[in-house]
Amino acid sequence: ENAKYLELLRMDPAVSPLEMWMDNWGGVNAADVIENRYGCDSFRPKGNNTAGFCDRSVSDLTSQASRTTDPVKRLALLKDAQEKVALAAPSIWLFVSKSIQASEKRLHGAFISRNGSVYADEHTWLEA
Repeated sequence: ENAKYLELLRMDPAVSPLEMWMDNWGGVNAADVIENRYGCDSFRPKGNNTAGFCDRSVSDLTSQASRTTDPVKRLALLKDAQEKVALAAPSIWLFVSKSIQASEKRLHGAFISRNGSVYADEHTWLEA
């Protein structure tokens, strides 16, 4: 049952009986994606760190990357953070799907969330 699954998923990793779960994440800001998935302050149930991984040096790198305006330095910081996560291997990804969102110029007011999903609300309209 999905409600029970979500309840177990949101438990502290130290007491959760789950050994495997479905997971997905995406976004437009690499520093936020890494921090949300693997940051020490993003543990369940508060955040999206379902792996229970914590390495303060990764959080330090993503924090620095978020504050720098130098794209070369930012890329180097994110690369270091990704390498640390990859070496620790807190998650094993079985597949990666790609999705593409698009709209035409006549669509107004739609917005793209941090995870890449396109949303429309009562302020979204299509030009005739």
